[in-house]
Amino acid sequence: MLNPPLPAEARYPRVMKTSFLIAATLIGCGDDGMPKESQTIALHAAGTKLLAIQPVGDEWRSLTVPADGEVSATIPDGPFTLVSVCDEPERFDYYVVYGGTGLSELDVYCTPPANTVKVSLAPGSSGRAAIGNYPLLGNVSWQVKPGTYDVTAYDNSLSPPRFEIRRGVSITADTVLTFDLATTGTPLEEIAVTADALATESVRSSSKLHTAGGTRMTISSMASDPRVWRVPASALKTGDRQSITSVAAAGSSSRTATRTLPNTAVSVALQLPPRLSSASAKLGPPLSAEWNTTGDWNEAFFYAADEDYTVMFDAFVTPEYVAQTGKLTSIELPEPGSVPGWNPGWKLPSTVDLEWSLSLSHQLGGLDSDHASWDGAFAPE
Repeated sequence: MLNPPLPAEARYPRVMKTSFLIAATLIGCGDDGMPKESQTIALHAAGTKLLAIQPVGDEWRSLTVPADGEVSATIPDGPFTLVSVCDEPERFDYYVVYGGTGLSELDVYCTPPANTVKVSLAPGSSGRAAIGNYPLLGNVSWQVKPGTYDVTAYDNSLSPPRFEIRRGVSITADTVLTFDLATTGTPLEEIAVTADALATESVRSSSKLHTAGGTRMTISSMASDPRVWRVPASALKTGDRQSITSVAAAGSSSRTATRTLPNTAVSVALQLPPRLSSASAKLGPPLSAEWNTTGDWNEAFFYAADEDYTVMFDAFVTPEYVAQTGKLTSIELPEPGSVPGWNPGWKLPSTVDLEWSLSLSHQLGGLDSDHASWDGAFAPE
């Protein structure tokens, strides 16, 4: 699926696959009968049990998912709503994406796409690693497309923490990554980070390395260590970038600022965005969330789920959608029964505690962004 703007940025395994796309040509016409400009969206949808798209102001259009999971939908230019359903033995997900012109590719798959290989850390590894957009920790593994990747790792149990960057690693088969960072790792560099948080807020900061080869690795300290670490400038190559993130939390809400980190900076002062003054969610139908804030947001992610995340209803509102529809003030998921192919047995459980979470973002350009979030719960009926 498309990565939502949450700290837990990798909810389920997903990759970009570039094999043959099956065309489902869906071209609309304007009010005068003349064809509208069109847009084509590549959908990586392996294992989905339902896939449908609705251009704003138009009818739902059911999309057939072939065996390889690759679908191409051509629809009129403009904002649209995409719905997919995963119905696996251990997970159900009703996932909604609000997109728009310029968003040409989406991951909505439920099972690993074909022609991928598994990448994992060696058992017992104490550090953390990353390949592409995928973090590796403990027994977590990811299915990735064969290719050449930067592979990064760090170990924050060492003093000081140490890291390693392996550039241009060929991954063509299932791979178990092994690191001995205590022996071969390079020390990370401490950086002073301050944020204009309130006295009532607790603050944690971290850095993120973005390699020129397309790998992203968040570098955080042990829970008991307030220090912030970065990759030293001497280890960076042309095209590498780093960012600093500070999260200020109080009760059920938090606010976050991420800014590009200059290569030679020894200290950073971050200005946090306004917090949400309130937020609420309704089970509906339809499932929805609304909030009060002075902030200007152009991206959102909202979900409702059971405690174990075995059943989840979630929605991602993209900047492309907001740019074409106006200010983002609330989220309302499509009523599932209105979507073609919906199974009435697919629903949120009503006899257990359900939690919900809302994350709003303002993508400022480059690596810079602001976020505000609020968590809540629905009581069982």
